[in-house]
Order: sequence, then structure tokens, then C-alpha cells
Amino acid sequence: TDVVTVTIDSGADDLTTLSVDFKSDDEPTLTSAQTTALRYDADAFVADDKGDLDVTGLANLTSVTVSGTAGDINIDANPNLTSVTISADAKDLYLVDNDNMTSVNVTGAKFGDIEVSGNADLATLVLNSTTALRSTSTSAAEKSVTLNVNSNPELTSLTASM
Repeated sequence: TDVVTVTIDSGADDLTTLSVDFKSDDEPTLTSAQTTALRYDADAFVADDKGDLDVTGLANLTSVTVSGTAGDINIDANPNLTSVTISADAKDLYLVDNDNMTSVNVTGAKFGDIEVSGNADLATLVLNSTTALRSTSTSAAEKSVTLNVNSNPELTSLTASM
């Protein structure tokens, strides 16, 4: 609860369930200017940013849940992952190459760009999150986001109401 950063060791093969409640703007070492800058997403995904989550290559991971105020979320190449639930106010979401993923729930979440690609068993995808237009700096307003859904061979139903 109230996590600012998460580092997952690449050798954490016994990890089966991950549940993180972020509060990325609560890092005590941040200046007020740095805290304000967290709402800008100028660099896309960089795993060392406050609130960014990189969940990659975990052989036995089956479930991921993310809530709170997060940065970019990258969930990639987890061969036994079956379900993802995200209610976080996040930046961008990447769900890539999770071959056994069959369930994605993003009800209540906020995202900028979304990519869902290369998930072999995903048959139905409902993206009912809220679109979050974030500036990339104090002077540049974001006017659109990107939705990229491709190479999901079992996908027969896509609903996007962001």
C-alpha cells in the first residue's frame, strides 16, 4: 500500500501473484517541483521513474493487480499470466506477449496510450477505462492518445469506450 517504486528481480520465478497500490507522488525525497512533474509523461516508459511498473519475464506469475496513482505500466512476456486487473490512475499501459492472458479488467482506471499486442489466448477485451490526456511538460498539452491492439490471434471481441 502507498508504494512509490517497485523493483522486481528477474529471478523472481516463484512469484505467482502481484498486487501493488501505488502512491507515486508520496516520495519524501521529492521536491515540490519534482512532485508536480510526476503528472507529466515526457519520456514514455522508463522503469526507474517514480510509479512506473515493469513486470517482465516472470515464468510463474498468474495474476497482477494495480491500484492507486501510478506511472507507466508495462506487463510483458509473462508466459503463465492469466489475469490483469488495473484500477490505477496511471500514465500509459502496455500488455504485450502474455500468451496465456485471458482476462483484463481496467474498470475505474485512467490511461494515456494503451497497447495490447501479442497475447495469444486473449479472446475478449473490454477497455472501459477513462482517457487521461496528460501534458508532456508545463507548456505542451497532449491532445490525443494512441490505442494499439494487434497480433492477438484469438481476439474476437474488442470494446473500447475510453
